[in-house]
Amino acid sequence: MVTAAVASLVFAIVKINDWGWHSPAIIATCAATVIFLGGSLPTVFRSSDPFIDPHLFRIRPFTGAALAIAPFSVAFGALLLSIVLWDQMIWGWSALKIGLAMAPGPLLVPVISLLFSRRLIARFGAAAVSAAG
Repeated sequence: MVTAAVASLVFAIVKINDWGWHSPAIIATCAATVIFLGGSLPTVFRSSDPFIDPHLFRIRPFTGAALAIAPFSVAFGALLLSIVLWDQMIWGWSALKIGLAMAPGPLLVPVISLLFSRRLIARFGAAAVSAAG
């Protein structure tokens, strides 16, 4: 259900310029996204191995961290989308060229984390390193 929600949201984003904000197809696709997300909630509460364990939200630091990171995640996703759109529309790059240009960033995250995170956390603490990250 979560995968279907993400797929329908991405489809709506991709088609919004072609069909327009108020087209019935876009409205239906956005409604499908909400329905799929809503449909995933009962599964989360009933499953023995849920997508997100609802008991985690009883832990105040986890809930606070989740609420604090949500706006950042939305903004970061919008930044990545705007970079891709800029590269494609303004610079005329192909999807392959954009993918290759953007790939080093995500590929360096685990490398840098593995090389430096242990020492930085030992020296400054996990909270400071996470906040700086």
